[in-house]
Amino acid sequence: MLNDVLLHDRNISAFDVNRRKEIEEEHIELLNALRGRDIVRAEEAIRNHIKNGYNYIEKKLKNN
Repeated sequence: MLNDVLLHDRNISAFDVNRRKEIEEEHIELLNALRGRDIVRAEEAIRNHIKNGYNYIEKKLKNN
C-alpha cells in the first residue's frame, strides 16, 4: 500500500519541471551527506525531502 502512495505522489511530482529540479538537488544533498558519513546531515536532508514532497503534493491536490 505504501508503494502505491509513493508511486502516485512520484507521478504527480514528476510532471513539474521545477519540482523535479528540487528533487534532484535534494537527492544530491542526501547522497553527499551519506558519502561523508554525516548522519545528522543525512537525516536533515531526508526529512527536508519528505517534507517538501508532502507540501508539494498537498498543494497540488488542494488546487485540483
